[in-house]
Amino acid sequence: MTLPVTYQAAEKLEKNSNVRALFDTFTDAIVAVAPDGVDAGAVASRLKQLTLTATTKQPLLLQCTQESIMQSVIDAATVGLDISASRGEAALVPFYNNKERRYECMFMPMYKGLARLARNSGEIKRIEAEIVCTNDLFVYTKGTTIFVDWAPALDDRGEAIGAYALVEFTNGGVQATYLSKADIMKVKAFSKMSGKGPWVQWEYEMWKKTVFRNLSKWLSLNSERFHRAVEMSDHEYDLAAPPQTSEASDLNDRLQLNQAVDDADLPEFLTETTNEENHDGN
Repeated sequence: MTLPVTYQAAEKLEKNSNVRALFDTFTDAIVAVAPDGVDAGAVASRLKQLTLTATTKQPLLLQCTQESIMQSVIDAATVGLDISASRGEAALVPFYNNKERRYECMFMPMYKGLARLARNSGEIKRIEAEIVCTNDLFVYTKGTTIFVDWAPALDDRGEAIGAYALVEFTNGGVQATYLSKADIMKVKAFSKMSGKGPWVQWEYEMWKKTVFRNLSKWLSLNSERFHRAVEMSDHEYDLAAPPQTSEASDLNDRLQLNQAVDDADLPEFLTETTNEENHDGN
C-alpha cells in the first residue's frame, strides 16, 4: 500500500510526539491492511507502541523521514510480522540514503518472521536454519535425494564457516541449501547496512536469514504474505553492482537489473545450472 501525501513526508520525525501524530493520521491505513482474522485496531495500537519503543532504543529513527517510518509500519501490518526485539520477527532499521542525502526507515523481515509466515501456509512440517562451525559434524549432499546431517560440537564449536536451511513439507518432500561464510559475506556486501545495524547486532541471525532467503526461491507456497515479505527483503540490498551470489542474482532477475557478466567472474556455485530438480514433492 502506498501512502497518500497528506503530511510532511520528507520531514524528520524529530520527536516522539510526531510519531503519535502520524499514527493518528494513518491508523485507518494500518487497519485496512491488517491480516484477516485479527483485531485490526489492536494491531495498530501495538505497532504504535512498538514504534515508540524503537525510537527510544534507536534515536536515529527520529532522524528518518515521516513517510519512510509510516511506510515501514504499514509494511509490517501488511505481512503481519511483529517488530518487537523480543520476538525477532522483523525490525525497523534506520539507514542513510546517499542519493537523497537523508535518513530513512526500512522495514526488515528477519529469519524468524519469514519462517513463521512459511509455516502458516500449512504446507510445511518443519523449518530449520543453523550456523555450521569448524568442529561440528556436517554433511550436505545434493542430487536425486537431498541429504543434510548436522551435529553441533558439544564443547568448542570453533569458527563459524557457513549456514544451512532445510524445509520439510507436509507431503514428505525436502528442500535444503548451504552457503559458505564467503558466499554469505558476498551477499552482505550488497546490503545497505553491511557495516552496521542487524549485520552487527544480530550477525548470525542475518546468516540464517540469508541462507533461508536463498532457499525461499524454491518454495512455491500458497501464502501471499510470505512472498510479499520476501519481496520486501529486496529493499535491503543495493543492486547497482554486478551480481556476486545466487541470492543477489535472484534479486536482480526479479527487478530486471541483471548485467552481462562472464561466468568466469562468478563464484562456482552461481554457475551451476538453474534447472535444479525440485525436491518439494510436487
